[in-house]
Amino acid sequence: MHYSFDSCYNVAMIKTLIFDIDGTLTNSKKIITPLTKLAILKAQEKGIRVCLASGRATYGLYQFVAELELDKHDGVLISYNGARVSSADGKYEYFKDYLNKDRTKELLKHLSEVKTVIKDEITEIKIDTTDMIPKEDCVVMITNEGYVKRSSLRSYQSSESEPTLKEMDYIIGLYELNTLDTVLLFTNLGNYLYLPVYE
Repeated sequence: MHYSFDSCYNVAMIKTLIFDIDGTLTNSKKIITPLTKLAILKAQEKGIRVCLASGRATYGLYQFVAELELDKHDGVLISYNGARVSSADGKYEYFKDYLNKDRTKELLKHLSEVKTVIKDEITEIKIDTTDMIPKEDCVVMITNEGYVKRSSLRSYQSSESEPTLKEMDYIIGLYELNTLDTVLLFTNLGNYLYLPVYE
């Protein structure tokens, strides 16, 4: 496939490209795709400066510096969620704003006063998903051809027309339930379906 950076962008107007890392520059596998890499290398060849901006520590960006040759093209690294800005080649630090000792002590004092406990280990948080389901009365319809349809009770009662079904299909069961209920259906072949109403 022929790829032309010039054909995609008005290069003369672009001076700098700034990329977030995770989920933007990299894909779901945490890698830069060949096409993305090619586009960035071409942009740098045209004199466009590339900056990486991330919440990561500066050293967490170095793997991308080498891969994208940022150190050869005056690339810039924005790390620690903006607390540090440095050159990709490591020669210059343009900006830094870290927590100093006094601010750190104030923060720790405040955390101790509000009974916050900082631990080295993370406790697994278990959430019962049913707590997040809105409790709502509804109507569940089961058709002869095996379709299951849910509608809010209010919507069903206010509707003046019959539910839309496939041609020749008809309702064999109509039940007033709640979104927290579960429907257990048995087929004429001896199979069964366990269906939470909220789904």
